[in-house]
Amino acid sequence: MLYGEVDEESRPGFERVNWQSIASELRAQVVELSHQAKAAHLASSLSCVDILAVLYESVMNLKEDDPGWSERDRFILSKGHAAAALYAVLARKNILTDVQLDSYGQEGSLLEEHPSPRLVGIEAATGSLGRLYAGTGCGQTPHSALH
Repeated sequence: MLYGEVDEESRPGFERVNWQSIASELRAQVVELSHQAKAAHLASSLSCVDILAVLYESVMNLKEDDPGWSERDRFILSKGHAAAALYAVLARKNILTDVQLDSYGQEGSLLEEHPSPRLVGIEAATGSLGRLYAGTGCGQTPHSALH
């Protein structure tokens, strides 16, 4: 098996997806967002695109038509410096609109250089280097998952 391929027999329901194509599209969008906003942290965003693509395309349990669904899987981007990559993925999943995405880094925009939970799809404000977000993740674990 080659790197990036999925053994469909050992992972039923895991769709065969062209990760390279999705990641390339996301990288282009991240570069465009960063350039448009004159934002820093481009390398941080580019370094996690592949992981976000796999998680949001095939691993996480989400409903695109109900992004605030109470039973959804939650993702906390501990390196908030990579917010542009998370925004690009959320736009791909129709959780953020193109209008919202175009406002990234602009004064008054909810899409700041570090994620904010004021937006649907963002579970926690993150970005400070060296902080641990395990407590935040555990605190957001639905009660039913604990029993």
